[in-house]
Amino acid sequence: MIRFMPDTWFEAVMRPIAMAAPNGHVYVEIMAPDLRFAFAIGLAAMLLLSLRRRPPLNRPTRTLLALVALAFVPWLLTSGNGRYFIPYLLIAGPLCIALAWALPGTKAIRGAAIGLMLGLQVFVVLYATNPWRSWSLTHWQEAPYFDVAIPADVRAAPATFVTITSISYSLVYPLFHPQSHWINISSMIADTARSIEARRAHALFAGTRPLYLLVPSQPMHMASGNVPNAELQDVIDLRLNSHRLALDRSQPCRLMLSRRLAMEAYGDLAKAKPERVAQLGFWLCPLRYPAERKTAPPAPATFDAVFRKLEQACPRFFPPGAETVPFGAGAMRNYSGADMKVLVADDGMVYYKYWRALNFEPVGSIAEVTSDNFKMDCSNMRGRSGLPWERAI
Repeated sequence: MIRFMPDTWFEAVMRPIAMAAPNGHVYVEIMAPDLRFAFAIGLAAMLLLSLRRRPPLNRPTRTLLALVALAFVPWLLTSGNGRYFIPYLLIAGPLCIALAWALPGTKAIRGAAIGLMLGLQVFVVLYATNPWRSWSLTHWQEAPYFDVAIPADVRAAPATFVTITSISYSLVYPLFHPQSHWINISSMIADTARSIEARRAHALFAGTRPLYLLVPSQPMHMASGNVPNAELQDVIDLRLNSHRLALDRSQPCRLMLSRRLAMEAYGDLAKAKPERVAQLGFWLCPLRYPAERKTAPPAPATFDAVFRKLEQACPRFFPPGAETVPFGAGAMRNYSGADMKVLVADDGMVYYKYWRALNFEPVGSIAEVTSDNFKMDCSNMRGRSGLPWERAI
């Protein structure tokens, strides 16, 4: 996953400054502007310029400054993801205090500098980009932490559960039998010859335990009896088919109500209509395996040539090995490790899309992309390239 990794040396060097920007997806998904590293750079520069008037930094402060600076190198080379930089995020505050206290001037001036930094950081966190409810799906204010009305027969016996949403809702797993297996196929490669995870998953699918799909209910696509309507069942089957799974339509889905999901949808349940609240939870649908795999018409050879050309032009964003998925308007490849998709449309146009971009970005026609003189500017990917304040979506 390269979501937070810089694409150029300039972006890497500017990361401590970029972290101060009130933008999302800089070093974590949410907006979390952190001014402290910019403060540390500014304070270090001021101390360097004032060496003649002040003694050098004491050894602990020098060591701490060097440690934080050097830590950026392996972090940006491996992930750039803030959750793997937490120790240094904790150190940044004391480092700023130590650097500010080493400034020339009176204690009052140094104290004012510390107070100014603290005030600015509090302002951007609490007022400019309020963090409350920006990350968690729901509040944990009362027990149970995530309630689901699980049928007694399901809770009592181990089973194999399949989820298909990108949010796996793993918080509910401990509420089921502890020996149950859980498999999320939202980004799993279906080809068992290429994926050890797929081989392990299919071995569990073929086991003797009951096999279920767990998916959040969708009131807009609910038939009488609070079950998925026929159209939604067809869509679910289409999603499951590449793994040779299918809904067992001889057995109905069961709705397991969840106040947590209802709170996520409506907030204050006292103001929500009871009949609406009674439609929100998880569907538990029996599955069958192996189901006949339906093969879509193969994509034209020219489509594969387009994918190969883009993979050669920008292997960082379009790494080879992705699966071609034909659909009604053409064919698509999903490069999940880079958060990119490439679409080759039946009308002869080629598009790519970074996950943060609003729309697909045109690359050119099939003829243009497959020509010998085709070149793609991999340093200008809409939604990704550049510093946070330069990115276009």
